Amino acid sequence: WASVSVPKLGSIDVPGPISLSTSTYNSVGKIWYIQLLRDNVSWTEPYVFTGGADIGISAGVGTKDKVTGAWTSVVAADFTTRSLRNFLVPMKPTANSNILIINQKGTVITGSNNVSDVTNS
Repeated sequence: WASVSVPKLGSIDVPGPISLSTSTYNSVGKIWYIQLLRDNVSWTEPYVFTGGADIGISAGVGTKDKVTGAWTSVVAADFTTRSLRNFLVPMKPTANSNILIINQKGTVITGSNNVSDVTNS
């Protein structure tokens, strides 16, 4: 686990390890980036990550200069459905319970029992 500080959201713990990249990756055309520019925050629908090995969701948040309104930073994170499920399993209050992550559209992203998961893994 690692602690990540997100502006206006505070500090959150996320499954590690965290990889910080300064590669030539271009986020400008990505759906999460386009949503972020419009809404100041972004959560994607589940999709197959580059390479095809994992399914997950992406989240992004940005900050703007208070005077000019120009974007000053953007932070994004990818979460595989597998890592989210692994995060939920220890939280189950009983053996027969199931904790779900559901998006605003009602799509089940994953669950602690691996029931109705968007993946087949």
